[in-house]
Amino acid sequence: MVADVGRGRVDDQRDAVEKLTRKLVKETVPREFLNTADEIVVVDAPTEDAGPELSTLREMALVLSADVIDAGLQRYLQAHDIEPAGRTHERFLVCLTSRANAEHMMASARQSASRFHCDIFTVYVRPPKASAADLKEMDELVAHAHDAGTRLDVLEADDPVESIVQYARSHGVTQIFVGHSMKHGWRTRLWGTPVSRLIRAAEGMDVRVFPH
Repeated sequence: MVADVGRGRVDDQRDAVEKLTRKLVKETVPREFLNTADEIVVVDAPTEDAGPELSTLREMALVLSADVIDAGLQRYLQAHDIEPAGRTHERFLVCLTSRANAEHMMASARQSASRFHCDIFTVYVRPPKASAADLKEMDELVAHAHDAGTRLDVLEADDPVESIVQYARSHGVTQIFVGHSMKHGWRTRLWGTPVSRLIRAAEGMDVRVFPH
């Protein structure tokens, strides 16, 4: 059986979703019903006018799917009398650029990390031909990360996508947070956006996109 369940249709998610969407939900299903699923797929369709509400809903969907997967794993371990060795360790990578909404991305990563109890890595992708303004912003981000107790590494490469993927794989990253400009020129239409290249190159890792 295949079922399509919206986030607001889950009983313990309804109140939060109604506050975000301002839409009333009359019928719900219990969380226990989802926990019996053999497989769960999060279907997401980003829009150009995506706001903070949509980002929050995405985070809720990821947390919900993680809970369902964990419930399925626990059922399997119990059915086969296997002693659990601990949960898979999540590692997040936040990629900052001169145009990305660094504060929002970091806040989202910290919120998700508090749920998954995981590590957060932060990198600043320095443009190949950085301007004085870019260098100043980089210094500010490094100082901000230091004050927050977060390590920030600076990546310098002719191909930012390749350097991000290499860094992510070398640090065992499972999710990448990256900003995405909604402005598209003829080069983008011809060769695709850096984010689309990153999604293809980061096979095996989830990529979370934050439009700006």
